Amino acid sequence: MKKLNIVIPTINRLDLLLEALDSINKQQEFFEKLLIIDNGNQNILETIKNLDMVINNKVEVSVQLTNLGVSGSWNFGINKFRDSDFILFLNDDVVIGTNQLKEVHENLLDKKQFWLATGNCLWSMFTLSKECWEYFINNDGHVFDANFFPAYYEDNDFHYRIIMANKEKHVGAVEMNPVIFRNSMTIKRDSSLNRNFNKNHQYYMQKWGGTPGHEKFRTPFNR
Repeated sequence: MKKLNIVIPTINRLDLLLEALDSINKQQEFFEKLLIIDNGNQNILETIKNLDMVINNKVEVSVQLTNLGVSGSWNFGINKFRDSDFILFLNDDVVIGTNQLKEVHENLLDKKQFWLATGNCLWSMFTLSKECWEYFINNDGHVFDANFFPAYYEDNDFHYRIIMANKEKHVGAVEMNPVIFRNSMTIKRDSSLNRNFNKNHQYYMQKWGGTPGHEKFRTPFNR
């Protein structure tokens, strides 16, 4: 079985995170380690100390002094699990199906060659392969562009970079669909984050010369 680790960034919504962890706890034989990136200092480890996967030493909580943002958190998880075969990234508001990790192994990880696997929920739940993150680390020095902070457009940027690497055919898989995902819950709980949309929009335009789907540059900032 291929080595799979899980990364969940979270900030200030412990109630939803606990639902996500409960669904994963029942499937711990199908992953090596789970990393929770706590961007809100929520005392998570104390709250979840009685979960079987915590008792079995399969969970690590990394408390950040400042919010890493989405891209920064994903990069942090990749650096932590760089020796994995695959990393599964989950939003903290996702609840996976009863046998979903087993199905991910059987239908995806053990059979297919891919860089990025998503489903209908897109970036709420996705998987990267080692081949993918090693390519971007070696070529760009990073996987996700942390200048898209704290959120918005980091996914568009990454997908376009996959296209520029001529690896678009290695994207997509219907197996990556949780039973519950709640779109933009962080924004709904903290409307102040909306101000970052325009900032990141402008950065994307500068970087690629157009909006997603209408990019003019084939290299960042047309250099």
